[in-house]
Amino acid sequence: MSLSQRQEMIPKKVTMTRKLQQDDKQIIISHGQRQAAALAEGSYINYANEGAFMLHGGISHELTNSNVVATTPASVIITLLLEGSLIFGYDDLEFNLEASKQAQGVIVNFTQPASFRRRLQKDNHVVKLNIILDQAWLSKRIRKPCPLTQFIQQDKAFCHLTLSEEMVSGVRRILATPKPQTLLETLHLEHAAIDLVLKTVEQLEPLNHEQTTSEARSYCSQMGQIVHFLDQHLYEELSLDALAQQMAMSTSNLQRKFKQQMGMTVANYVRQRRLNNARQQLERGYVTITEAAYEAGYHHPSNFTAAFKKAFGQSPQAFMAKQSD
Repeated sequence: MSLSQRQEMIPKKVTMTRKLQQDDKQIIISHGQRQAAALAEGSYINYANEGAFMLHGGISHELTNSNVVATTPASVIITLLLEGSLIFGYDDLEFNLEASKQAQGVIVNFTQPASFRRRLQKDNHVVKLNIILDQAWLSKRIRKPCPLTQFIQQDKAFCHLTLSEEMVSGVRRILATPKPQTLLETLHLEHAAIDLVLKTVEQLEPLNHEQTTSEARSYCSQMGQIVHFLDQHLYEELSLDALAQQMAMSTSNLQRKFKQQMGMTVANYVRQRRLNNARQQLERGYVTITEAAYEAGYHHPSNFTAAFKKAFGQSPQAFMAKQSD
């Protein structure tokens, strides 16, 4: 393999993209760099029902190996893949959807903005639809506790989806629909989107099949509130006693329930979230290793290095060296 071939296989980092119209197709190009590069081409849909949901997707052909980075708002995101493969992630979540044998999908909830990354793969033919749901719009339609209630209370909760033939047909129908111009066309498009949301929500399972009592629902809600509070105050010095008082719980009860529900202690959760954020900042080149260490709460870079290596299997120095290769 020649040097040029090896270089072609290395994904390039792209922080921003924009869309150009060329004849009967659209081209996604890199933006904000010295030299713009074509990343993908195809036909895309971009529709918004303000305050309710947005539709993004299309039928595209990826032209190069690249990594696209963006920010995801607090929302519920449904990804439905009919053809091709999708390698993407949010913060510490990683997804690899492969639709060579059957269509795949996933729904992910965000109670706060998250970093998004996606790997483009040269010659990858993709047919997909993203439905981004406004959480306030969803919450207004919940009259009593249900699986969706639990789902939208937990940051980065996710559920893999099974796409029926009806759902696949619905996605293709939306992707084939031109931008609506009349009320009737708009209603047809939004009806098709809502039908996909309905079939997705029907697949959500309760966090625990025994959690059917009001006490169990309250328990799940309380855990969601704790996690959300921790994420909102991630870089503050917050003691267990102060957190327990904020949640109207005893410290021992907080520790026990958090470990039972989350599978880790409060301190470990905070530490892991900070390390994940530090890794993302390093990957983007926003901070030095020393700056990342202090932002993550480590007063000595050597302690940060040890914690980073334990969490990710390599030192931050090795991680940075790999990014620059």
